[in-house]
Amino acid sequence: MATGAADGGTPDLPELFDRVLRALREGGAALDARLAREAEEDARADEERAQAARSGALGREWQVVQQRVDLGRTTLADVFSGVDTSPQARALRELSAQRLAEVHDQWRAQDEDETEPEPSPARVVTGAAEQSRRHHDELAQRIARELRR
Repeated sequence: MATGAADGGTPDLPELFDRVLRALREGGAALDARLAREAEEDARADEERAQAARSGALGREWQVVQQRVDLGRTTLADVFSGVDTSPQARALRELSAQRLAEVHDQWRAQDEDETEPEPSPARVVTGAAEQSRRHHDELAQRIARELRR
C-alpha cells in the first residue's frame, strides 16, 4: 500500500497529481497576469507609435499609412503582411526588412564578440526555450516514473 507524505512516505499518485494541478493553476494565473500587463504595455506603445506617425515624426510613409489605418482603410497587419500594396506600405516593409537585417547582424556580431559580456536577445530567447524544454522533459519523466509505480 502506498504511503502518503502525511505519514512520512513519498507522495502517492493522487497527491502528486493534486500538487501538479495546483502548480499548473498557480502558473496559469501568474501567466494570465503577466500577459494582461504585457497587453497593456503593448497598447500604450502602439498608441505612442500611432501618435508619432500621425505627427510625421516617423516619416511621411508612416504618416500616410497611419491616416489610412485611422480611416479603417488598412491595418498594420495588412501593411506588413503584404496585403496592402500601396507605395507607402511597400516602403515601410522595405524599411522594416532593412532594419531587421541590421538588428540580426548586430546580434550575430554581439554573440561572436568574445569581449561582449551580454548575450544577444536572440541567444537569451534560445537559451530560455532550451531550458524550458529540458524542464518539461524532466517533469514528463518524473510523471512517467510515478505512473509506473
